Amino acid sequence: MHQRHSILRIALIIIAALFFVANGLKAQTIKLKTENSAQAIYNPKEPVKIKGEPTKVTLKHELTIGRESGDEDHVFSGLQMFVVDDHERIYVLDWKDTKVKVFDSQGNHLCSFGTKGQGPGEINQPFRLIDVPGGGVAVLDGGSKLIFFTPEGRVLKEVPLGKYAALRRYLIDPDGYIYGHVWSWDETTATAKFMKFSPAMEPLITLASFEQKIARRVFRPYSEEYFVNLTADGNLLWAVPSDYTLTIQDKEGKILRRIIKDYDPVKITDADREELIKANFGDRGVPANVSVDIPKYYPAINRVLRGGDGRLVVCTYDYHEGKDGRLIRHDVFDSQGQYIAKFYHPQTETTFCILNDRLYTRVEESAGGTEKVSIYRLIWE
Repeated sequence: MHQRHSILRIALIIIAALFFVANGLKAQTIKLKTENSAQAIYNPKEPVKIKGEPTKVTLKHELTIGRESGDEDHVFSGLQMFVVDDHERIYVLDWKDTKVKVFDSQGNHLCSFGTKGQGPGEINQPFRLIDVPGGGVAVLDGGSKLIFFTPEGRVLKEVPLGKYAALRRYLIDPDGYIYGHVWSWDETTATAKFMKFSPAMEPLITLASFEQKIARRVFRPYSEEYFVNLTADGNLLWAVPSDYTLTIQDKEGKILRRIIKDYDPVKITDADREELIKANFGDRGVPANVSVDIPKYYPAINRVLRGGDGRLVVCTYDYHEGKDGRLIRHDVFDSQGQYIAKFYHPQTETTFCILNDRLYTRVEESAGGTEKVSIYRLIWE
């Protein structure tokens, strides 16, 4: 009798183990569905092996652009952001110097351009820039205009923002159409729209929108806004931080595909909370007339990067602690939206873009010294 119970117990253990293995395998399956005439790709929490696709990526540092002192063309007094064009020219927006500094793929300085002012071709408040298909950049002069420059710094044209002065993230397609995140407000509500404009900034279509209540005198470290990009095949990509969903639609607004990934929310620790407050208010702390609204968890998405090979990379808030500090998880999707790999990168470097298997990052001031651009080679296995 005792032997029979032992055999039964072993059998139950084996059945339970098989059940958990089966469910674990099932959980790592990518599911494809059709929802509202669009393809939906549901990805699991961990990467899935896809035939013909690499599953592991490592990073090898190649070079750093920027110096602590010396030649002003190589020193960034305020590295706002940078972009990389199809010829691997790197355009760095130095907002304190009101300059765009241009480098080749090996870090050699090519030219610098930009003049402080409010006149034609001058930049008053450099806020963002984006690369323009074919070469050159468009600089957003905050609340005023877009200024288009050739790679050598010649002004091509200016486009007044008009009533769309609240343009934030934006992009330009090969036909010159402008797409961007635009805010508008009334007494109680803020409305965010992802819109398509003509090359003259005339509104054509609203591709997506959401509303949120206005809360005055409230500190919220994470805002909801649209991340916008062009896919390798010329369609539009957008996402919002709170939802791990990438939406791809054509330029007329038809949704073609949604890429959804399962994930575990990352808790904001007490130490993280204190760091957020200090970063925004310094040692003086939160003013008495300001309330704090820090959520329990980080947003699902931090940034979305487009790879020149059609891959998409999502920078998350998930992390693990390394010997030199916190490492942030980046999820890699193939051109079809399937989750194929992940890698971790130091929090002290903000990943900006990927082109021709090179990852471009901004080395933050918190890493010591001045901000710089760092370039890594992605090695796939």
